[in-house]
Amino acid sequence: MSQSFSRESAPVTYAEPASMTERPASGTLLAERLKPSRPSGWAAVVMHPTGLLHRAPLTVALAEAGFDVLSCPTRYRGKGASLLMEKVAFAVAAAVRHAREQLGASKVALVGWSGGAAPMALAQAEATGSSVGRLPDGTEYLLAEAGLTPADALVHVAGHRGRAHILRAWLDPSVVDERDPGLRDPGLSLFAEGAPTAPYDAGFLRSYRRAQRERHERLARFARQTLATYGDRVFTIYGTAADPRFFDRAVDPNERTTVYGLGDPASVNDGTEGIARFTSCQSFLSQWSVEDTPADAMPALRRIDVPYLMVENEADDVCPRSHVLDLVGAGDGEHMIIEHANHGYEGQPEKAADAAEVIRDFVPFRGSLFLVFFSLFFPALLGVLACLALSRATSSPSAVRMSASLTYCISTWQGTFTMRR
Repeated sequence: MSQSFSRESAPVTYAEPASMTERPASGTLLAERLKPSRPSGWAAVVMHPTGLLHRAPLTVALAEAGFDVLSCPTRYRGKGASLLMEKVAFAVAAAVRHAREQLGASKVALVGWSGGAAPMALAQAEATGSSVGRLPDGTEYLLAEAGLTPADALVHVAGHRGRAHILRAWLDPSVVDERDPGLRDPGLSLFAEGAPTAPYDAGFLRSYRRAQRERHERLARFARQTLATYGDRVFTIYGTAADPRFFDRAVDPNERTTVYGLGDPASVNDGTEGIARFTSCQSFLSQWSVEDTPADAMPALRRIDVPYLMVENEADDVCPRSHVLDLVGAGDGEHMIIEHANHGYEGQPEKAADAAEVIRDFVPFRGSLFLVFFSLFFPALLGVLACLALSRATSSPSAVRMSASLTYCISTWQGTFTMRR
């Protein structure tokens, strides 16, 4: 049963220690707290690299399910051109620490939706053993010196491997010269006159994916060379919404009913709102380059040691199902499917509620085996003690009072356990 909640400002302050980087930064993240009327003791930290999730259907549903939700944006909200995943991981850990120290949460779950999945996994992995030592430009950034605070559970909802893998699958390989993006190879275009149509031939798909990988490698090579020679510079990438799965449901099949959840691919492909349209060289390497980004959820998941849950949306029109299955295998986690749910639960608040219920039911059981054992057997133990006591006290008024008291204790404990589920 859903419960009411209140909203309040919950600014999260952060300060990078001088021991971790030669250019430490500090500031405030404008987070919002969704406080349920009957707190469960669990907080849920939700964060997206560039988005704001304060009013997202999943965020609201988590609060209604009893989580004390901390919706925390990063310093890169709406500023993807300069985003560094290494610093996003630091922000995630700062939010976890805030949930424990300021919200009073006894347990914290990281809930990474969509593009939030990879940095959440990275943050949790880095909190248990750091591998990040430098930013792409060579600046020292020792996350091991940051004292990152780990969470108690990791949940991915409609999560993919990372932004780099998404970009590579969406790149338009018909762009043959980044300096002249209007020059295209029509044989590799999904939009040119006479272009192949779905269902696509297997041979065409192999050639197309190979050309995508080659273009992606050219972009990464350009970013590395420019950064090393001239320092950080910005550049524009055209053609970033050309995944064959947008048009052919047999490519990475699921139950999606729309081809592309972010608009018309033909318009978005070269439009102003396409992913990775405008980026710095350092940011490209940190978030968009498969070879360079630290925010790849698969290797990160292999390093975590907390319970992991993947919530798959059956009709997801953004996140590839192959990513979901890869992450479930890498994280050795639980896998639950929300039937007919789209990527962000747009127009589907009941599906968001289903996802929140799945998360609520997963967290206490996987988070504390002792709680499960104690909750199942403690009422039985009370019953045995009651029988022993009553057998000695016969039917005196004191025995009646003792019986009533024990019955009340049993019913109260069982009710508490049921509410926590």
